[in-house]
Amino acid sequence: IVFSPSNHVVKVKSLEGWNKESPISFAEAGEPVGITLEDQVFVERGELISHLAHAPMETNVFRALLFWLGDEPLAAGKRYTLKLGTIEAKVDVEKVERVVDTADLVAANSSSVTRDAVADVILRSATMLALDPASENPRNGRFVLADGYDIVGGGLVDMEGYPDQRALITQ
Repeated sequence: IVFSPSNHVVKVKSLEGWNKESPISFAEAGEPVGITLEDQVFVERGELISHLAHAPMETNVFRALLFWLGDEPLAAGKRYTLKLGTIEAKVDVEKVERVVDTADLVAANSSSVTRDAVADVILRSATMLALDPASENPRNGRFVLADGYDIVGGGLVDMEGYPDQRALITQ
């Protein structure tokens, strides 16, 4: 298995079942299980576990389709907290590419996104994120943006034009 985005690759030593004789030989989706590993690794909160062949993409910059709920307009240069699964990371709005007014569905080039508008934006994080395009893996491709304690937007990850940066991470 691989932990992302740290890229720790380890082998599973055993599966430990909840209220079952341990170790167990398999588990189904939704079952609470623990794992023991052959090697000791430190795993940060928010890391994803996957099979090495099906690892999520890793990047610090991505395109997103965003629905804006904030009272204050979203604009390039602003910083928000991205919440994706158990990941929380600071992201900067690098660029607003296109805005669609939901009242009349007219797309326009604009530098800011007002409440209830939909926009294509580029988001950049200071840290690597493990995510997937929403079209390929909706559970790991949907996120919300928070400003302080307020949810101000929701979005879908779109990696078009942005490569997987996993090879840049060293263990």
